Amino acid sequence: MSGGLPGPAKPPLRGHSEAAHQLLGWCAHCEGRTEAQEATAWRGWAATLLHTISEGVCGSG
Repeated sequence: MSGGLPGPAKPPLRGHSEAAHQLLGWCAHCEGRTEAQEATAWRGWAATLLHTISEGVCGSG
């Protein structure tokens, strides 16, 4: 018997993301990419969305 404590818990792997497929065109799970790569893509998507919104607001005056 190994009387040691279990190691640190690993975060669960995230599965398929339908939202990522709809908005980014891919998800890390299906493309074999890391969650960090998907997070970077989400940040870029959000920045583009905010830029588009601000252009619409500023351009309407």
